[in-house]
Amino acid sequence: MARFACLLFLTNFALAAPIPKGAGTVTIYYPTTAGAKWVYVTPDGDEQTIEVADVKRDGGDVVVSLKGDDAPPDKIIVSADGLRYVRDGTDGKLGGVMMKAKFREGDSWKLSDGSERTISGPEVVEVPAGKFTAVKVTVTVREFDQIIWYAPGVGEVKRTVKKNGVEAVMRSLKSFADGKK
Repeated sequence: MARFACLLFLTNFALAAPIPKGAGTVTIYYPTTAGAKWVYVTPDGDEQTIEVADVKRDGGDVVVSLKGDDAPPDKIIVSADGLRYVRDGTDGKLGGVMMKAKFREGDSWKLSDGSERTISGPEVVEVPAGKFTAVKVTVTVREFDQIIWYAPGVGEVKRTVKKNGVEAVMRSLKSFADGKK
């Protein structure tokens, strides 16, 4: 009887335990609306403009096609697993995981090109477009690190390169527009 009473007490306690905020949700670290537009500024003052040209569903994934100056991969696949890329001329083959959707501080993974990605944060990053709470992804490539900060719903807000202990900004977000809903 004492075991039953103890079990009943623990069951009631477990049922009353608070549910963590955001449990069961996945944060999307990329815009998924046509017309979303980033304007980046380089240390030289040059601007790079990238725009979401098209958005299509492919099963449970969202395929975001990009256009613009020095566009990153031609397509970004946004899924419950995170962000992957596809480049033209690769017969639609998926590239590596750019950013995981579900992660813990310090998670890392290797890509087929030999690079390794490690996630940390979130942290507040200040760029010309304002302050963003962003996740930091460090891409370790043989002789240098590339560091990219991703903000929810925005994507990349800042990119730096670090070699021999010296870090230099490659580009920072100057402005961002959501696009058509």
